[in-house]
Amino acid sequence: MFLREKTRTKDGKTHRYWSVVENRRVMGGGVVQRQVLYLGELNDSQRAGWVRTIEAVGWGCICGIFWSWMHFGENVCRQAVRGRVG
Repeated sequence: MFLREKTRTKDGKTHRYWSVVENRRVMGGGVVQRQVLYLGELNDSQRAGWVRTIEAVGWGCICGIFWSWMHFGENVCRQAVRGRVG
């Protein structure tokens, strides 16, 4: 998993959009890339946080954390990240 940057110029201003992308091996030995999460525009500290999160907990945990956040709120999400990352 990694972050992919897409750049777009709109009204003379450059915008950078980020997505979480995974590589998957398919039959025949080929590799395809799949966007698993669209993050939108991120500042440098947000991007660095996503890189650390992906490296530390992996995608399976990220899915679980988002599910917890959607169902139980932000505090549970923060506790889950603290428990897994540090």
